This record gives sequence, C-alpha cells and structure tokens, in this order.
Amino acid sequence: MTDKGRLWFTLLLNCLALSQSFNVDSEANRLEFSISGGSGEDKSSFFGYSIGLFKTLADARLIIGAPNHSNRTGAVYSCRVNGNDNSCSKMDAVASSNTEIPGNNGTEGESLGVTISTTENTVTACASMTRFKPTNQACVDDPETKSCLFRRNYFMGRCPVFDEDLKFKYSDIPCYKGSLNRIPHLNRYGMCMLGTGGVQSFNNEGKLYQFISAPGAGRYIGAVVSTVDGDKNSNFVNKVNLKDDTTFLRSAEVKNDDSKSFTAQHAMVGYSTAKGNFTGEALPGLASGSPRAALFGGQVMIYQYRLKNGTATPDDLDDDSELTIKQIITNPAPSTGGPSLFGASVAAIDINGDGFDDLAVGAPLFANSVGNRIGQDEGRVFIFMNNKNGQFSFKQNMTLEGENVESSRFGSTVVNIGDINGDGTDDLAVGAPWGGKDGNGAVYIYNVRDGELTKTHSQVLSSPSGAGFGYSISSAKIDTRVYPALAVGAPESGRVFLFKAKTIITLEDNLWIDRITIPTDESNCEFGKVKYQCITFRANLKDASTNAPAKFDLEITFEADVRDSAAAGRALIYDNSTKTLVKSVTNKVTFIRGRSLPYQHTIYISIDKATNFESPVRLTTSYRTFASKNNCEDGPCAILDQFGALSGFAVVKYLKQCGTDQVCDVDLDIEDTEIRVKKGASSVIEPLYIGSFNDEIKLIAKVRNRNESAYQAKMEINFHEDFALLQISVNGRDGIIPEYNGENKNGTGNVVKFLLDNPILEREVVDVEAQFIIKSLPRPKFFEYAFNLTVNSTGNDINQSNNRKTIKLPMKIQSCVQISLDRAEGGDARNEAPKLLYDNLKKPIARPQSAQEAGPKVEYTILVQNSGRVPIDNMSIDVTLVDRVGRTNIIYITELSVEGQTCELNKINTGKLFGSQPTQTQTNDVAARRKRRDVIQRTDTRPPILNCLNGHCQTMTCKNVLNVPVDGIRRLKLSMAVYLEALQKFQSDEMVITVTPKFGGTFGSIVEQAQECPAKIELRQPFGKITAENSDIKRVEWWIVLVAVVGALIFLAIFCAVLYRIGFFKRHRLEEESPLHQHHIETYQRKPQADGYGSGSDE
Repeated sequence: MTDKGRLWFTLLLNCLALSQSFNVDSEANRLEFSISGGSGEDKSSFFGYSIGLFKTLADARLIIGAPNHSNRTGAVYSCRVNGNDNSCSKMDAVASSNTEIPGNNGTEGESLGVTISTTENTVTACASMTRFKPTNQACVDDPETKSCLFRRNYFMGRCPVFDEDLKFKYSDIPCYKGSLNRIPHLNRYGMCMLGTGGVQSFNNEGKLYQFISAPGAGRYIGAVVSTVDGDKNSNFVNKVNLKDDTTFLRSAEVKNDDSKSFTAQHAMVGYSTAKGNFTGEALPGLASGSPRAALFGGQVMIYQYRLKNGTATPDDLDDDSELTIKQIITNPAPSTGGPSLFGASVAAIDINGDGFDDLAVGAPLFANSVGNRIGQDEGRVFIFMNNKNGQFSFKQNMTLEGENVESSRFGSTVVNIGDINGDGTDDLAVGAPWGGKDGNGAVYIYNVRDGELTKTHSQVLSSPSGAGFGYSISSAKIDTRVYPALAVGAPESGRVFLFKAKTIITLEDNLWIDRITIPTDESNCEFGKVKYQCITFRANLKDASTNAPAKFDLEITFEADVRDSAAAGRALIYDNSTKTLVKSVTNKVTFIRGRSLPYQHTIYISIDKATNFESPVRLTTSYRTFASKNNCEDGPCAILDQFGALSGFAVVKYLKQCGTDQVCDVDLDIEDTEIRVKKGASSVIEPLYIGSFNDEIKLIAKVRNRNESAYQAKMEINFHEDFALLQISVNGRDGIIPEYNGENKNGTGNVVKFLLDNPILEREVVDVEAQFIIKSLPRPKFFEYAFNLTVNSTGNDINQSNNRKTIKLPMKIQSCVQISLDRAEGGDARNEAPKLLYDNLKKPIARPQSAQEAGPKVEYTILVQNSGRVPIDNMSIDVTLVDRVGRTNIIYITELSVEGQTCELNKINTGKLFGSQPTQTQTNDVAARRKRRDVIQRTDTRPPILNCLNGHCQTMTCKNVLNVPVDGIRRLKLSMAVYLEALQKFQSDEMVITVTPKFGGTFGSIVEQAQECPAKIELRQPFGKITAENSDIKRVEWWIVLVAVVGALIFLAIFCAVLYRIGFFKRHRLEEESPLHQHHIETYQRKPQADGYGSGSDE
C-alpha cells in the first residue's frame, strides 16, 4: 500500500478537552465499547474511526468501523446500546460467494469501516482500498502482464450496504463500473478511494440514494458521485460535470483553471461531505470539502441534486440525475502558519431557523500568530449563512475557536448533533482529537440561540480514557426520550463512548419588590432592638420547558446584599423556619410542569451609621436541580437550561439627603492637625525619643464638611511601617474598627482606613484621634516621620485641595552613657580615685626630661557603659584636665586610649619636658588669663581644687571609636604624671577630670542623654602629702640628726685620744717590727686551724 493510500487513516487524528458542563451526561450514564471487552487493548485496529447510530429502543445499535483491523482488512461492528447487553458483533460485509468482486481479488487490505452512514433501514460502510482486476480485453486475455498486474493494486474502493437486519445486500462500486471495459488509470478512477470523505445517505420513494466521495479520482483531483440502490445514477462531478472518466484528462476547465480559485492537481474534492437543504428543493444538496484546492487555501463546493427529465443522450445513458455546482466557497481567513486544511470537515445546520441549512466548515490546521512567532494547528471552524438559494456568506462573528490550544486541531470533525438540549433548534459538536487537558482529545458542544450559533461552547467533553477522542462523532435518538444520544470515537485507543443527554428544565422568573428606595434616617421595623428598613422580595417562578418531567424538584436560594467585596452585608433575610435573620435562605420545592410558583421573603435592610449608603443593595435568587425521584425518573437527572433563568436579582437604593439628583456635592476639609507624644497620663508636643519609655503618639485631626452631606466619609492615614496602630476614636467614640489596617497596596508603608461618619452633614465637624506606637528600634530611619491624611466620601468632591494633609513627627534618640572609674566586680560605681600622695619636702627637678622626673604618676581605667535602651554607634569621648595654672605645668599625659586605640592628645604635652619640645605659648585670651589670675589671688595662690575655673584646661579627644551595645562597657585608659612642683606649690586638695560623651554617626545630631544621665561626668583625683601617718618610716627632725652626728664625732675624738695616751698605737708598731713577732706569724701559718676563727693553743 502506498503512502498516499494510507493518508486517510492518519491525517485527521487530533485531540482536546476541558470546561463546563451542560446537559450531556458525561459520567453517570456513559457507555464504553471496544472489541477487546472494554479494555481497549486492540488500539491498532482504529476501532471507532467511524461511527453511526442505527434504530431505536431494543433494536438500537451503534455501528463502529475499525479500518485497520486484521492487517488493514478492516471490520464493521454492531453494538447494542440499550438494556444490559452492550456487546458488539462483527458484521459480514461480503456475499458468501464473494461474486461481487470481479476477478476474485478478495477483501484483504481493503480497510473496511473507513466510513459509516445510516438511514432508517440501511447501513453503509465503505472500504476505500478495495482492489479490482482490470476489465479491458488485453488484461482479460493476458492478466499476468506487468501492466495488468500493476493495475490490480489500484484502490477503487467499495461501499457495502446492509439491510435493516444488518445483513449484507450489495456494494456500491461506481468507480469500478466507470472503468469497465477500459484501461484503469491513475488519472481516471484507478485511485478513487471510494467513500474516504464520507457517504451521505437518504431514502426517497423507497429507494436508497447516496452521495459518495471519491477524493482520489483523477490523480487526487477528486470527485463525488450519486447512486440509487447501488446503481450509479449521475456523472462524477468536481468543479464540472464529468461526462466520463476521460474528462479528467481532457477538460481544460478542470486542469488549467485559474490557480487562485481552483487547483485541480491534488485538490481532493470529496475530502469531506455533508448533505443539507441548501436551496429549498425537494432533494437535498451536497457540500464537499476540497482542502488542497486554491494552492492549499482550501475550498468547499456546494452542489444541488436534481433528477433529469426527458430522453437520455448517448453520453449519459445511466445518468438520470445530476449534481449541479452552485457555489465555490473559498477560505475567508488564511492561516499564518501555512495551509489550514480548510474544508477538512463540513456540517449542515439551520442556525437562523429559516428552514435553509447553513454551513460550518472546519480548518483543523489553522495557526495564528502568537507574539513574535506563529502558532501550530490550533484549528478553527468558520460559519457561512445561507441566503436561501444556495449562496453562502461568511459570518466572522460566529467563528469558533474552541480553547485556542496549539496542536489541538480543533475542527477536525464538525457534526450537526440535532437538538441536544431540547430547545427546538439543532446544535453543533466540534472534535479536537489532539487537544484537551491531557492531549487525548475533546468534543465541544455549541448551541443555537436567538438565530445565532453561540461563540462560547456550552460544554466540553473530555476523553474518559485513551487518545484520539473526538475524531468521529455521531448523534441520534435511541429511546423514547426527545433528546438524542451522542457517540464519540477515540480510534487511537480503540474505544467508543456513548453519552446520553439530560432532560432540560427551562425557568422564567419575574422578581418583585414592594419598594425600590428606602430612607436612611428612619426605620419601619426592628429586630433584636436594632432598627431596619423592611421590604418584601418575591420570586414569581414559571416553568417554560417543552420537555420537562411532569413533576420536578428545585432548590431555590435567596441571598441578600451580594457584593464582590468582602464588606459587611447590609441586608438580612427573615428565615420563617428558624425565626432568625440570615444572609441566605435555601428551600426545596416541587413544581408541576407548566405551573407558576410565587416565593417570597421579608428583607431587613440596615440603616446603621456604618452602612454604605452609596451603592444599592443587591438581592439575588438562584435555582438548581438535584438528584431526586422526580428529576431522575426517565434516565439522566434533569437539569436547568443554562439559557433560561438560573438566577435573578433586584436592587434597592438608599435615599440620600442631597437633593433630587441624589448626587452629593461635598467639600471635606482637614482643618487642624497635630501630633502629641504621650508622657504618663498627659501628652506634649515634642519630638519622639527612641530609647525612652514614651513610645506612644496621638495624632489629632479636625475634619469639617463645608457643603452637602458627605456619605461614607472615610479617613485614610498613610504611615511608616515602623509604627503600629493602637486605636482610633471619632468624636470621642473609642474602639473604632478600621475598614482596613495593613500594608499599602502601592508598597509604601502601611495604611489605615476608617469611617468618620455616615453622613457628615453640612457644616458638621468631626474630631479624630489616632494612637500609634513605635516599634522597638535601634535607631529611627528618618529624622522626621510623615503621616499623610486623606479624607473622602462618595459623591462629587468639589474642592480636592483641602482634603489632604501631611504632618511630620520629629525624632530624637535618648541615650544614657554612664562613666565611672574602674571598680571591683559587683562593686559600686565611683567617681573618685585613690588619694595621690607626694613628698612635700623633696626638691622638684627644675627642668625634668621625662615624666618620671616630673612628678608622681597616676593611672586610671575609666568605664564607659551604655545604660540606655538603644545601641550607640560612633561615639566620641572628650577628656578635659587642668593643663597648667599660670605658668606652672600641672600634668604630663603618658597614655590616653580606648580599648587599645590611641586618642588625640591635642598638644597637651607641648613644651613640658626640657629639650623635647618648644615652650607652649600662652593663650591669646587675655580675659581668660586675667580670670584665672584673679581666682588664684583670691585663693591665696593655693586653689583648693584644680579645675577649669582655677587653671587652663586642655581637652583630649577619642573620635568615633566607640560602638557600645545596650548594657555594653568600653574601657578608656588614662596615664599621666602630676608635676611635683605644682603639687608642692599649690598644695590643692584635688583635681577634676571631666569626661564628656559625644554622639556621632548619621543620627548623632539627634542623640541626647536622658535626664537621669548627665551630659558630662567629673572624676576627682584627691592629693595628699607624705606624713608619719602615711609613711612606713618615722620621720626624724633635721636638727636632731645634726646634734647626733656632732655628738658622735666628739665621742670618737675623746676615744682616740685615750688610746694614744696609753700607747696603744706605739706597741702595735714594735710588734710588727720585732723578730719575735715575725716568728709567731710564721708559726701560726704552719699550724692547722682548729676552728672557724683560725686560732690555735695558748702556745
């Protein structure tokens, strides 16, 4: 088999599915058929490639073609659809002797079942690949010649016809008959592929008439032909009436026509077919798709079938009828993605109800542009309206798109499925066998309404299982119900599904309320001590169905104040059964077909101050069916007509106090605003201190309405997310619940919206207080925080310049830096160092060359502690000391550092050591020098305290070196020598060291010390002289020492004189010079020593 011969089994397999549900029961009453017992295992047979419903009640059958069955020989099955037996049996499509196939070529590979067509009493199933032996005399005489053997493989095709008992009667073989006694040729009927594009059957005067497609005739130019009871009764026709098969070769009108209107080569006339009443004549017309015509733009041929009158001519001895071409419909919307296969499917359906069939044409390969690229095979179905004489015009507003999904090939199948919803007009089904949510296929149902085909599908049937769902579709009545059943094939999975339609109930409702406006300042009823305005709401329901059950059950729901927003409801319904007010009431009622039913409730409408009086109150009803005995008695449970009344609504408006036009001209003015910081029980106007315990603020505003009443007057406050709302009060009423409190929709901070009053009358003033608390922050994000206030209301704001105001809150940071001298762990902080003792009698070194020579040395460890509630960044420390008094130096600094980082000494040591630095110049501030001199004179030149009042001070700085967390401590080390000369000269009691913290960084300018934390700290260094009490050695007066020395010398002189008198010094010299003395010395040296002193015996 050639590739061209197999084209028709794979060309149009598509898919798609999804969506809403109308009246085709896709679940409860669905039947599934396959030739493998329901498992669908034999997928290769293409079971379901073609389908048709035949007869009704117990005899109802579903005829299913499987053209790939048994090595492409094909088969046709008959399946029962009513009752418990849904088995399928294979139909015998040849006579027992097989004599109808000349030359006995057999049926192998003929692809039986490529097309199914049914009438009231016949079934036709085509086998497009049936082969016949050549009948010309040369091949009869010598059938084994090469050319004769080759021509045996020509696919002329046959269409077996079955009687009402599904017994084989005969085969329609017009292509074979057209080539009798002639040489079969590809340019003639050699590749007819009979029936591939469908068979359109109808009964007339007891005879079976059939329009049969032959898209492969004339080397795929294509044609259609008509038969009566198996006999060819018209010429083959495409664009012209073909007198005989030679016309395919000789007709210049066919072969050489303008390519823009018709392309003969591979035009494939007969690719799809549909019969219909196009002209109003007694016999039907025929629409035939030619998707490869007009250089693949595609065309649809419209023919009218007529019987001939008069004597037959020699050219048409067997042609007593003809198909006359009426119109060639061209593609109205060429695809941007290449040939769209316009004409691949056609269906005749009366859309506008004029009795003439209109036309739906599928283009499954239609592709549209998707952004910057071209889509792929989304598919379209185009609608053409009949002007009652077989001339059609394109209706763009009815073009069907399905779900516009790529590769779905929507429009591969287009079928008139009859009146599926029971409204008196036929409906349309469109297959998309490569679409759907899972790619396994879908069928879209479109209904006719008010003379137009609805552009939006009413239902989508998704593939229950398997691929290719929607490739074939058929519809017919199979039981006593007025609704047809719908059969859908899924040949890629070897399955066919049968769906039944649900009964449709059509409702009409006439809603009534006793008042359409209500006042806002008075009530006419109350419930639970709450005042309302009450009205009566009634739904007058009527059954307008044509096929509803005799009795049916409905669920009716009343809802009050249905709005899209989440705002609180303004209306409630009185429930008669529970004696309460509710938002909705649902009741089940039973209808009698054709009757009316009034159904009413009392509605309580709010007139509270918080009510939105601007928009009307919407009252709604909704209706639905449910599973009950009445609704489900005759099969699938009845449902409501989606084109009928499924719901209803009525509106009630509030009557406002602003003139007859009910449009209020308002002028809301924010007159005064201020922000107060809470301190204890009171509040003050001052900055808010981060780190203090005063973290709440109160925003105060006054709003005045200077014109007509302002309804739904609301204030909106935009504020930074560092703050959180605590509460709102309006006109002294605390606990106002905001309408919204959260993030601003535009992403800038937070916003709170709340109702001021409803209404604010003319010249009325509203006082607003909003309390906020600042979140725990290490530091503020801004020096000032802005609060933006806006007021608005419904109506017309005549002055928008005064309803907005911004108020700013200045910020400060409160810190608490404690400075003290180092202490033992757990000890108390101290500001006084141990007393520095000095020797008041020691002579100072006049020109010291080192700190050690200058005087006693002292060292301090100064603690800097953050006792506040916020961390400190980039803090500096100033250390101020008395540098000198007059010209006398007081101190010499040897070290000043913070955690090992050296600080700036600011030349405090300049000129204080001899030979090291030039002498420090005196200050040019004459007044300061005179002040210090006067102080010294007043204190008798001995200031008791060395401080900046009594001497010249110098400040040293540790810049931006301290980052101190909360409760953190940093250590400052100070080492210095105090000049002994100054100590002795002034004999002061103590010296003051001043330590001052200074705050830096971005927000340093707004950092302040708390009141309990001093801005500067004075450390004291006391002095003391060395005394007996504070020395380890008792001091002896100088004159006592002198007397003792002189006395000792006198005593020594007297002692020496006495020794001289007694001759002590003379005898010692004689002994050293005498021989005896020398002898004793030598003797002594020779003797061993007897003791540690070197002495011997008395000898």
